[in-house]
Amino acid sequence: MIQCEGTVLLKQANIAFGCGMSSSKARLPVKECPFLLMIIKNATRKTILANKCELAASFFSRLKGLQFRRELPKGTGLLITPCDSIHMFFMRFPIDAIFIDSNNRIVYIEHNIKPWRISRVVKDARSVLELPSGTALSTGSEIGDILEM
Repeated sequence: MIQCEGTVLLKQANIAFGCGMSSSKARLPVKECPFLLMIIKNATRKTILANKCELAASFFSRLKGLQFRRELPKGTGLLITPCDSIHMFFMRFPIDAIFIDSNNRIVYIEHNIKPWRISRVVKDARSVLELPSGTALSTGSEIGDILEM
């Protein structure tokens, strides 16, 4: 479930938010809530991937991603949507990238991507969850696992 200032709304596999900043359709939000923090769980493994995950859904927030940040603390993450590949330009630290399809199923995992690299394009991916390096391994996350948001 996704919470935003006390309003909760999650439609099927599409991401929609009841924060007054989302589109009227149950599709991707036009703008993200600046105060939205999600909990991302691996439902298959019953583990928490991030307890403070930000959303990047606008063009500029997706382009910026984690650039120019000094670190990505344990327990945090960034969900980029829509997205099927990422770049690590201007990054200062490695990350794990979990590629997710429209059913919240993990379709690809890129472990420990270093700065100044580019991921491959994952054709079935709808979103990418960026996490601190080592998170995918430490939680046992694998391709085929289902995530809850």
